[in-house]
Amino acid sequence: MKRKYYKWKVKLIHLKEIGNSLNWIGCTLLFIIACDNSSTMSSTAPSYNFKRPSAIHSLPKELQEISGLSVFASGELAAVQDELGYIFKIDAQSGKVLDKIKFHKKGDYEGLVLTQNTAYVVRSDGNLYEIKNLGRGNQEREKITLFDKEDFDIEGLTYDRSLDRLLIVLKEYETDTKAVFEYHIPSASFNPKPVWLLDVNYFAEKLTELDIKTIQPFAPSGIAVHPITGDWYIISADAYLLIVVKPNGMIAAIHPLNKDIFRQAEGITFDEAGNLYIASEGAGKKAKIVKFEIQ
Repeated sequence: MKRKYYKWKVKLIHLKEIGNSLNWIGCTLLFIIACDNSSTMSSTAPSYNFKRPSAIHSLPKELQEISGLSVFASGELAAVQDELGYIFKIDAQSGKVLDKIKFHKKGDYEGLVLTQNTAYVVRSDGNLYEIKNLGRGNQEREKITLFDKEDFDIEGLTYDRSLDRLLIVLKEYETDTKAVFEYHIPSASFNPKPVWLLDVNYFAEKLTELDIKTIQPFAPSGIAVHPITGDWYIISADAYLLIVVKPNGMIAAIHPLNKDIFRQAEGITFDEAGNLYIASEGAGKKAKIVKFEIQ
């Protein structure tokens, strides 16, 4: 299988404004940014009304520290939180916890992916856990070490079915740089080179040009792949932003997140229909799962 790698080139050779969008022509790639607080790149692209969620579900106290979201094949939501070694099954219509499955001891778990009968849970310190036969009597767990540098701080995990790989997003990588790495499932191999990089200072300059104000710099807190377009949706709890990244590495859209709804957006996933779910830690109040129906 031929594998592609992309990187955000931060040196510009030309910048021009076209209508309401900006074309950023870099050394090798074209980056298109559209931002109108509810932006999409074309009329055929999926859209979501981020100002009006379709549903907001409050979660019980044991999910106060919810950190990762996925979806069971049967349609229920799956979640992990960053203190307990359980995978929670949650009714997508009500937010009620239906079941919880123990997979390991306590730990700082930040991301979750479900693929058939296998679950993948990533811990902030660089360990990935593959749990086969989830919830069955023959459940088994294998630890895979991705990084040996705890200061990298993993924050999210998602599945990219187009290349049968896991994408791992880091809150911290190198100074002022955020990164996405990949783990190829069929070959059980981790690529030590990032597949996508974001220069935070450069990105902040572009946010200023687009008149988007943030309290803190952009630091990823979750990632999900859209089931229809293959786009990456990356959220930042610190910056209250969601960015959409095309499979070729282009940032296609930036969406501010409502601070009153998302006290600390940590988990993100899609169902097969393309409906979007974002989990927010309670940060002193009840945690929530917020649903945005595809338009």
